[in-house]
Amino acid sequence: MNWYKVAQSDFADRNIINEKIDTLKAVTVTLDKLAKLAFHTQTGTKEVLGEILATKHLTTYPVIQQKIEAAIKACMDSPHRVNALCKEAIGEIVKRVAKLQTQRKVLINKTMPDRWKGWRV
Repeated sequence: MNWYKVAQSDFADRNIINEKIDTLKAVTVTLDKLAKLAFHTQTGTKEVLGEILATKHLTTYPVIQQKIEAAIKACMDSPHRVNALCKEAIGEIVKRVAKLQTQRKVLINKTMPDRWKGWRV
């Protein structure tokens, strides 16, 4: 079987991992903007953090959810605390993305070990 047919049939798991990585990276960008926005408008930051939790992208990551919930609670009191909690959540997300990327690499190497067969010298 050639590489194209293998890629079409065996990479559904890889595509799921890629979607998780993309959504986590999008949440990271949003949290970074919110960490800066916390000093300007606390109510806007609180609303957007609530929307992030409402989208259910982070249901499999309870540690990140807890940090965002803590940021929502501290939103009206201390923008410095919100900034720190958003940065901690970003750090956790970066760790999870790295783990997902290693899972993707292992999965690709397991399903197609000879994908670079013609490229190696």
